[in-house]
Amino acid sequence: MSSRQRAHILLIAGFVCAIVAASQAQQYSMKALGVGMWYDVATPHINNSGQVVGNRSNGVGFLYTGSSLISLPAGFRPLEINNNGLIALYSLTASDNFLSAPPYTSQVDVGTLFGCGFVGSNIISGLNDSGVAVGIANDPTTCPQPYIFSNGQITALGGTTPDARWLAINNSNQIVGYWQDMTTSPFSIRAVQLINGTLTDLDPSNVAAYDSEAQAINNAGEFVVNTNEAFCTKRLGPPSFKTITVACRGANWYPVVHSGSTVTTLPALGPYGGTAAAIDYWGDVVGTSQTSTGAYHGFINLYGATFDLNAHPIMNGAGWTIQSAFDINDNGQIVALGYDAHGNQDVVVLTPQIVKQPPPLSIKLGSSSVQPAAVGSNASIGTVTLASAAPFPGTIVYLSSSNPLVKVPPMIRVAPKSTSATFKVTSTASGPVDVTVFATTGVTTKTATLTITDATAN
Repeated sequence: MSSRQRAHILLIAGFVCAIVAASQAQQYSMKALGVGMWYDVATPHINNSGQVVGNRSNGVGFLYTGSSLISLPAGFRPLEINNNGLIALYSLTASDNFLSAPPYTSQVDVGTLFGCGFVGSNIISGLNDSGVAVGIANDPTTCPQPYIFSNGQITALGGTTPDARWLAINNSNQIVGYWQDMTTSPFSIRAVQLINGTLTDLDPSNVAAYDSEAQAINNAGEFVVNTNEAFCTKRLGPPSFKTITVACRGANWYPVVHSGSTVTTLPALGPYGGTAAAIDYWGDVVGTSQTSTGAYHGFINLYGATFDLNAHPIMNGAGWTIQSAFDINDNGQIVALGYDAHGNQDVVVLTPQIVKQPPPLSIKLGSSSVQPAAVGSNASIGTVTLASAAPFPGTIVYLSSSNPLVKVPPMIRVAPKSTSATFKVTSTASGPVDVTVFATTGVTTKTATLTITDATAN
């Protein structure tokens, strides 16, 4: 039995676990933005600063800064926002894409692919923190073609047979999306990944079995795929007459997380499945799932358990139902679609309630002294220990280094009820030099020193 089959068969068990774990789910405060709801060319997105972009119900683009709501220039539709506040815009008048940085008084034209220009053709679907964008050019005669915009240049990327379509890009320029073959039976849609120019079909052996789309990727290289994989029984003919179970196209879609070589089907809120929309740095996934009654609710998957966003109290959200979750940032804030007791829809932001976080007690490095020759891989494994156990859904510890050539992850998360977490330190620095590594929660910072020795030292 494959890992995908095991994961899928465990879906019902996961559903039961999710109900049991719901009492531990993170509580949120809710802010309704007062913009109504209109998808247009893109759903709302949120960055790590809590800024949200989307479209008002009257079609005017907006930027929510966390304290105020700003209308974007008329005729532009916001598509994405990165962690530096750079916004990808689509111009209705120019039929073109633009990038606009704070204070948003000017725009940079992304351009169109040669032969792919018509109204609504080139749409940016992913934007990373370096300003590299990916998208889809949809001209029906010479396209569709996937493209990338980098260093002021738009370039076709990924080939057109079968048609590839990029949906997301991370800070390492890893790209995910799907390709579709609509010319040759069985007319399949397959999730794909592009790394360093290599296009990989994520499930090449099951082209005829079911469809899938890679929806989002985080900066740790984990990504989510929505698949309509189901398992059907089939009775073989002579001589065996065996009844076998095979993957087949099902009526429902399910979110699947790829983390390295591990592939996991996420539990749904009910028997009808669901779809993922976004994944944060920690591997938390948000999306939309049907409940056991068939209602559509927003969900979050934390530490392998799926929670209905309506299953626990939401401050300032009395009478509201969270119907869909569109995006999540690395601080756990979620932008979603909600509707009030009268059925009025609006874009809402869910912010985790402030919980007192334990300060770091210590930071230690497994190897406090290394030679430059050993530094290129793992110079040391660091451990951050908290003064007390982390509350649900965990404690984020921010890391930094005094030397830009010595790299640490920007942050790690200590799991609930745990007191410590580890991280890797990598470097290209030459010795002799002392480097300080910092670990911070709240206003408390602890340090550790890593010594890069002289290459000639014994």
